Amino acid sequence: MRRFLFAGMALIGVAIGVAAYAQNKLEAQTNNSDRNSETWIVVRVQDGDTLTVGRSGVEEKIRLCGLDAPELAQPLGEESKQFLEELVNSADGRVEVVPIERDRYDRLVAEVFVLADSGERSAQTELLSAGMAYVYDRYVDGCENAQPMRMAQAIAQREKVGVWSSQHVPPWEYRQYPMKLSLDIAA
Repeated sequence: MRRFLFAGMALIGVAIGVAAYAQNKLEAQTNNSDRNSETWIVVRVQDGDTLTVGRSGVEEKIRLCGLDAPELAQPLGEESKQFLEELVNSADGRVEVVPIERDRYDRLVAEVFVLADSGERSAQTELLSAGMAYVYDRYVDGCENAQPMRMAQAIAQREKVGVWSSQHVPPWEYRQYPMKLSLDIAA
């Protein structure tokens, strides 16, 4: 019995070590190149992939590059928003914004780095590794840190957390047929 207990504990230790190694490697690969980056204060978080930042009396709506979080009406939508709020609050609202482009709604699509005392952290990889968003394959290649984002999602998939914990409808599918999908889920 002790032998099985010891073997089980050893396997758990190895799994924790591999997960920690992968997370550290992911953090090391995330790159804020500092070119064209600007420091802002988060004014509000609209949902898990959109926030408003401000400085010097100017506000800018930011759409996080390369990911898509559940809509607020979807399962995990509110949790995704709360996760982003807590992440931003851990840095007293200070973020570094690396602009990519403007979307069709005139939002600034950008990579966002939270400037916490413990160091700079990518909002995208944090959301993805927690399973609070999906890599948006259609747009992720426009992001400088597309590969670390894919790695973060792979961690969440392997750990079966958040949107990967059961069969959730991706937000891009939900937006096409929200009423039909809501009825199908209720049935």
